[in-house]
Amino acid sequence: MMTVLLTNGYVVTMDAARAIHDPGFVLIDDAGRIAATGPMADCPAVPETPAIDCADKIVLPGLIDLYQRHWTHLLPASAPAEAIAARMDVAEHAIAAGLAGEALVSGGVTTVLNAAPDLAIEAQGAVAAAFDAAGLRAVHAVPQDRTSSMAGAIWVDTDMPARMTGRATDASITAAVQAARTLGWRIVTRLWPDGATAEEMTAARRKLGRSAVQHLMEMGVLDDRWIVVSPIGLDDTDRQLLRESGCHVVDLPVAEAAAGTSALDITALSKLGVNLGLGTDGPGRTGSCDMIEQMKYLLMTQNTMSLDPTSMSMEQVLEMATINAARALGLDGEIGSLEAGKRADIAVFDLGVPHSAVTAKPLSGFIACVRASEAELVLRDGRVIFRKSEIGMPRPSLEPALAARRAVMARITKPVAA
Repeated sequence: MMTVLLTNGYVVTMDAARAIHDPGFVLIDDAGRIAATGPMADCPAVPETPAIDCADKIVLPGLIDLYQRHWTHLLPASAPAEAIAARMDVAEHAIAAGLAGEALVSGGVTTVLNAAPDLAIEAQGAVAAAFDAAGLRAVHAVPQDRTSSMAGAIWVDTDMPARMTGRATDASITAAVQAARTLGWRIVTRLWPDGATAEEMTAARRKLGRSAVQHLMEMGVLDDRWIVVSPIGLDDTDRQLLRESGCHVVDLPVAEAAAGTSALDITALSKLGVNLGLGTDGPGRTGSCDMIEQMKYLLMTQNTMSLDPTSMSMEQVLEMATINAARALGLDGEIGSLEAGKRADIAVFDLGVPHSAVTAKPLSGFIACVRASEAELVLRDGRVIFRKSEIGMPRPSLEPALAARRAVMARITKPVAA
């Protein structure tokens, strides 16, 4: 690997001071780490280093999709049930993960938390290989009994229906938490099944006598290793307990809207100081895994919920897609911001397109106007994993993916024998 210099960009570092250099530079060393960043006036002379001109472009830390379900890429915009993943074979999972990897990387994502609670170990390996081939840094959330040598996270069933039906118990939750702590892994959960309605949540809460958050705190298991995905239906007590536990919360704003159930009150959680991240959930409900779309939609939903157009800022939502998400994964010392010594995970987007070039504030123009398709250059560990100038090259045929989709659809729609 050689050193690389990015010059003349609108460099948004997301460091502790939230420094922005306009124009600025980022120097990447031969180990794939950031050697220096700053204003162009301080750019070092490195005559043997290839330079990439980023004029009219925004240079950001690589985006982090904090909740993705790779298998939904075979069934976009169809709201597929979780159980479908368990009925897909290894080859189908590998194809779906390949689609996911290409879609995410071409949209500026360098790190992803992939949730696959029903994934067999053989399929797990195929998914990991496909993500790696795409250049993604992936953390895989899998059940306790399907952990392997891959670094990842343990998926824990904590939702009320799972406990009421015996699929999850206090003992199983505690065992999974102990395993995650032994491995040094994160713990990932949803407090409600995908698509749960307000009526279902109210009924389940009444039957149990307490909320899932309150029950987990009473068990003494909720702490800063937990990543809680889309915990809709929280009350004030739940939010306070989430803050006290130190756990991290992932919002899925576009998927929540598509499900038509409820929206998470991110503004209230943010005011309490809860660490917040963003996820796409894959394209199963929305047909999209655009992280910029998630940021923009979050702003709109929070402004609507609070009836206040200043309830959240552009900077806050970008934090959720970068440094906050890195903190949730325990990787904020390595990724999530452009700082000397950190891994060179970088996304460069074009700001010169007509629908964003006329904005007064480039960062606002990026979140409000730019799309994932405007990614120009993406690096992970200093290695180029996507460059738009190369997309004119012959692309792989989509026929294997279409054939896999047809096979999956035929399997799940096959009538049950009498």
